[in-house]
Amino acid sequence: MRCSCSCPKVNNFLCCWSVRTGSLFLGSCELILFTSTLLGMLYSFDFAVTLKLKDAKSEGEAPHAALIALYIIVVVVSIIIMLMSGLQLCGVLYRKPALMIPYMVFIGLRILTALVCLFVFPALIITQNPYLSVFSAAITLTFLITAIVLFHCWLVLFAQYKNMKYSSENQSMRLTKGNTHDGYSFVAEQSDYNLKIV
Repeated sequence: MRCSCSCPKVNNFLCCWSVRTGSLFLGSCELILFTSTLLGMLYSFDFAVTLKLKDAKSEGEAPHAALIALYIIVVVVSIIIMLMSGLQLCGVLYRKPALMIPYMVFIGLRILTALVCLFVFPALIITQNPYLSVFSAAITLTFLITAIVLFHCWLVLFAQYKNMKYSSENQSMRLTKGNTHDGYSFVAEQSDYNLKIV
């Protein structure tokens, strides 16, 4: 049984891999990327923040709170994305479509952000300096390509999600029909037995 909705559908990831392989590839890339980012931020924390704090103490200034806040934000975001990527991989590997939803929502938010930046950043650049039209066009093209690539990735994830969901629903329906048939047979036998006794 397939969904009859009118949303776009894809059968392959990058026209060469299956949607399952593509979903695993996307989750693995995100997990590796943000794990590396987290490790890099933690490794450079001693060299950047500690050095800044020492300079601030030696000069009698307050620590640079913006730098510390930036590190904290990057670390928290990296951990959240790692968790969503891990859930997405577990959902594909163990055929649990519900585990893919947080990562799909995250991809959707990134698409929305890219579309907003597609119009906001070029407008701001042209407003500040009308002679930077070439740079504005490059920024627009970059965000447009990013939105298209992210939308393709979202479609791949959505296709894998629907495949797993419908396969699990069909399996549960088959089990339900089998259990219902056995239950009806048992009730009929019991009622016939009661009638014979009466």
